[in-house]
Amino acid sequence: MRTIKKNLINRLKAQLKEAKIQGLSKIASHLDNIVKNQPIRDNTESYTYSKDDFKKDVEGSLWKAAIRAADFYDCNIDAAKTQEVIESLASDFIKEMMNIAGSDSGVGAFEPNVPGEISKRVEIEITED
Repeated sequence: MRTIKKNLINRLKAQLKEAKIQGLSKIASHLDNIVKNQPIRDNTESYTYSKDDFKKDVEGSLWKAAIRAADFYDCNIDAAKTQEVIESLASDFIKEMMNIAGSDSGVGAFEPNVPGEISKRVEIEITED
């Protein structure tokens, strides 16, 4: 299972608390499950996650859902047709998440450098007296 940054898990915890206060039990339940089970990494830890990796993870999750559906309906599924549906759903999902994230380019923050690209990361630390 992939990790997420500590900053993100902290934001999710805040959203979980807010969802509970507002009585949004379905959202709170999903966020609670994520917060309890999601491996985290330090905010400054080196991490690489390509667009292909992301697409593969989304499709993998959809395959799990497809298998749940097959079990629920107690039927066999045509793997080729299922893959077509999964690719379409994954593409739509990724586009919608890009919109939510406000990403015009679709380039992920943790994609590996292209040949010749120099990676510079500016870190600012604020200390209070």
